[in-house]
Amino acid sequence: MAKRITVFYAFPSAPPTVGEVVQRAIRQLKDVPGISRSNIQFKPWTDIRASGKLLIGSITQNIDRAKVFACDLTYLNRNVTFELGYAIGTFKRIWTSLDTSIQNSERDYKRVYFNLLGMGYAPYQNHKELFNALQAEAPWFDITTTLLGEGYRDRPGRPERPTLLYVQPPLDTESVIAVKEALQSSLFGDSLIADDPRENPSPTLDWYAEKLLTADAVLVQLLSNDQSGNDTHNIKGSFIDGLAYGFRKPLFMTAQTPFESPVDYGQLLTIHETSQQCATFVKQWIGEVGAGLPRRRPRRPVGEATLTTALDIRALSIGEPVAEHERHKIDDFFVETDSYYRALEGPTTILVGRKGTGKTAILFAMQATLGRDRNCHVCVMKPVGYEIHGPIRVLDEIRHQSERGYLIESLWKYLVYSELALSVQRSIMERPNYLPTSEEEVTFLGYCENNKDILDLPFSERLDTAVKSLKGIGELTGALQQRARISERLHEEQLRDLRKHLGLSACRQGASSNPD
Repeated sequence: MAKRITVFYAFPSAPPTVGEVVQRAIRQLKDVPGISRSNIQFKPWTDIRASGKLLIGSITQNIDRAKVFACDLTYLNRNVTFELGYAIGTFKRIWTSLDTSIQNSERDYKRVYFNLLGMGYAPYQNHKELFNALQAEAPWFDITTTLLGEGYRDRPGRPERPTLLYVQPPLDTESVIAVKEALQSSLFGDSLIADDPRENPSPTLDWYAEKLLTADAVLVQLLSNDQSGNDTHNIKGSFIDGLAYGFRKPLFMTAQTPFESPVDYGQLLTIHETSQQCATFVKQWIGEVGAGLPRRRPRRPVGEATLTTALDIRALSIGEPVAEHERHKIDDFFVETDSYYRALEGPTTILVGRKGTGKTAILFAMQATLGRDRNCHVCVMKPVGYEIHGPIRVLDEIRHQSERGYLIESLWKYLVYSELALSVQRSIMERPNYLPTSEEEVTFLGYCENNKDILDLPFSERLDTAVKSLKGIGELTGALQQRARISERLHEEQLRDLRKHLGLSACRQGASSNPD
């Protein structure tokens, strides 16, 4: 007798008409002589529900036992999409169906699934058409054809730096900003791969698979039920959840209340009420994941004798659509243009250009070049995002045009110097223990510690604190009074101390690194 091949069929529980059509088609298939002789078993997900064990373990175990994963994508359903991602991550044969009689079903498929999966679907309008499609395509007779090729079964070596894939929403909500700031200040901050739909709107399955395979952990942030765009983003997030779970990657999923948790991955999901609570959950998880990561060792350069002539197609790359994802490999492919040299040599440079013209690549190339000079300290400022209405409201309160300019200048001085202080502090503290710390640097570290209640705030919170401190400034009628209040509230004395400590620390670093 032929070895049994199980076809697991996933479909939404509502509306019930979808399940009715699928199960009638399955029952009709069981009566086909060729299928019964081939020992093909059809297992709809409702068989698991009938057993009373509808947990993630039961779902994934049944998918693991199956050779073919079939699913109906007529409606955008997070449970089905999670299971689809898991099945792809465990290298199952995939087959999808779609009831084209349902309005917008084909539009939604093209909008959400087509670019992501790169495959079509079997159209039907009743159980007979679905039966004919299943019988004609017979996916159980070709179980070796998977969406991810055999090359993805070989897990690549770990990158030199701890790496995390962050699937972020298309909105800069307070929770999103809090998560991004927590990630940037974590051990993953230097090699964070942010899947921002505004920067990379159409990532493919291969892109996600490659990033997931090399990542040490995955964080997926979903939108609440009442936030704009939650239907599309949460479907994509559910798919990446399943794919990461199939790859057996450390996974953290979070969503803001109100959120209706899907049955399949409810056990993996953390619901938060405030942005502060969200950041706390993320930091706690990062600490747990980081504690289990192995120590990184710098890669040894590959000698000519060890080079292989075999061609690995997956190793070929024409570059990422987002420059931040390749910031540590910028020297491998960056071409020095006139714009690069002018920016490198100019005392002050503003690069202007459309999206995708290479502004960020030039920034990272300059960072790499200047960073090799031991007399330079490079501080890259890239604010996560903040609410602009606060500064605009304060500017509207000020009657004197000249004081508006003074306010903007003071705000940015406050933010730039504090960000630079944090950058210098990190560089000193990350220095190997065998390198001495100068007296000026010890004094500077003590200053940062004494003022950590301000300096340790994320960029957006520092800006928000500064703006709030200026509330009511428009009530002062005199220009001199407004300027005095701005100077007082934006910590002019503290900025003076920061400049003094930074200057002493920088001079000492330059002197200690100059052999002459």
